[in-house]
Amino acid sequence: MATMRDVAQRAGVSAKTVSRVLRNDRYVSDGVRERVNAAVNDLQYVPNMLAVTFRSGRDAAIGIAVPDIADPFFAQVVQAVEIQARARQTAVIVTSLGYDADYEQSAVEALLQRRVLGLICCPVSSDQSYLRPWLERTAMVFVDRAPARIVAD
Repeated sequence: MATMRDVAQRAGVSAKTVSRVLRNDRYVSDGVRERVNAAVNDLQYVPNMLAVTFRSGRDAAIGIAVPDIADPFFAQVVQAVEIQARARQTAVIVTSLGYDADYEQSAVEALLQRRVLGLICCPVSSDQSYLRPWLERTAMVFVDRAPARIVAD
């Protein structure tokens, strides 16, 4: 699998220049942009999203936790979120909580530990106080049911 350094070497530029081209930075000349894009195509380079997440400290994804993705209401919620996320080139990670209150915390924290940009949650337990440490660093919205023991939208 090709790396950004491989692309840079093929195009005769630095890895930083490859990064600028991939981000569509306007301060790259057309000639350099063409060479980098040709190298990307030749090497079939695919950006390593894990590395991007590591560098930025945030995943380019939104987490959604619902009781049952087969339920028509929650399926529509997930679909609406995916439509909006797609328009913003953001991935959506969905987890189905079931109606098991004991499973909610571990499932939701698994999403949050991925450093998602935000969380949309329909809680099934009667206590979301486990989310307090996450409230300041992750945007959260609750759907269908209000959260208990924390203050959130």
